[in-house]
Parts: sequence; structure tokens; C-alpha cells
Amino acid sequence: MKAAQFLNNNTNCDIIDLNMGCPVPKVCKSNGGSSLMLDVEYSSQIVKAICDNVKKPVTVKIRAGWDSNHINGVDFACQMAKTGIKAL
Repeated sequence: MKAAQFLNNNTNCDIIDLNMGCPVPKVCKSNGGSSLMLDVEYSSQIVKAICDNVKKPVTVKIRAGWDSNHINGVDFACQMAKTGIKAL
């Protein structure tokens, strides 16, 4: 949230893009990137909080799923659509 607020208040960026598709192990080990797709409710709470606290449009990038055994991209996208994002 703090990073999004900083971008919103201190830069002239056009959007705030949340990358929930990054599969890099060091990112996923710290509960970032595509690992967020494993917990749809938690991810939705994060994204909604950001959308509610910044004026710039928020977008989210995802994958088809965490791995071939966890293909939940459509369900994840449906949840993200309820958060206030402007694009997926």
C-alpha cells in the first residue's frame, strides 16, 4: 500500500500496475508475484485496499494459474474485477 501511495502522490505515472504474474522464486518466496494467485481472498483484499487509497488507475497482471495443477486465472480475474481495478 505504501508503495502505491508513494507512486500516486509523488510521480507522474499514468497507472499503478500490480504484477501478480511474476514466477521468479525469490519473489514468490516472499509471498509476492504469482504466489498471490494461491490465495484469492488475500489478494483481493490487497488490491481493493490499494484501489480505495489511490487516485490513479490500478491494473493487475496475472497468469493462468500458479502452476498446471492450480489453473484459477478465470476465478481470480472475476474476484479482481470486484476490487475496483481498471484493467486486468
